[in-house]
Amino acid sequence: MVAKVLHHLAKGVAAAHHAGVIHRDLKPTNIMVMGGYSLHELKVTDFGIAKMAGEEFKEAVEGGDATMSMSQTMVGALPYMAPEAIEDPYAVGSPADIWSIGAMMYQLLCGQYPFGQGLRAVPKIMDAELPETPDFLFANPQFAPLAREILNIVFSCLKKNPAERPTADQLVEKCSSLCYTLSPRRKGVVTDFRHGAWGFISTHGSSVFFSS
Repeated sequence: MVAKVLHHLAKGVAAAHHAGVIHRDLKPTNIMVMGGYSLHELKVTDFGIAKMAGEEFKEAVEGGDATMSMSQTMVGALPYMAPEAIEDPYAVGSPADIWSIGAMMYQLLCGQYPFGQGLRAVPKIMDAELPETPDFLFANPQFAPLAREILNIVFSCLKKNPAERPTADQLVEKCSSLCYTLSPRRKGVVTDFRHGAWGFISTHGSSVFFSS
């Protein structure tokens, strides 16, 4: 599912960049998922307030009325902000959106922020030292290869030098080689569970075998 989200998000951001639009405020609350478990669509929202958010970021960084402690926009966006966006929000380019994608996908994949949250995250973001990888990520040999591929893409997005990050188009191309299922997901009810290892799920009038 992470691979699918990453691929969809990369396509959406690439389309925006082709139109000359930099979001500047990519974070989970600005991403809408359609289709439930099947994830038919992923929509990037709030492009209209991206520049307004940039103004608030700059005022917060410079110590204006919208201080770091008071700015909800700043606090919510901080875990996903690129180093250059913290240094000078006016100077951010499309690579800052790529960093935000990497930060969000690390959180989705690993269950934690890549550099933490709140003001304590700022020094770690500025250093851009790649976060550690949780042990569970590669514990299942069935999913380890895909997890490793996704993590490599994520880490390429989290390069401190904006010029070293992939473009949105390159990100789409990298995602196109990932092997993930396109089959729709459906809800069902376990009707037979044997030996704590396998059984059958009833869904839409059919019976589907499963193995734990």
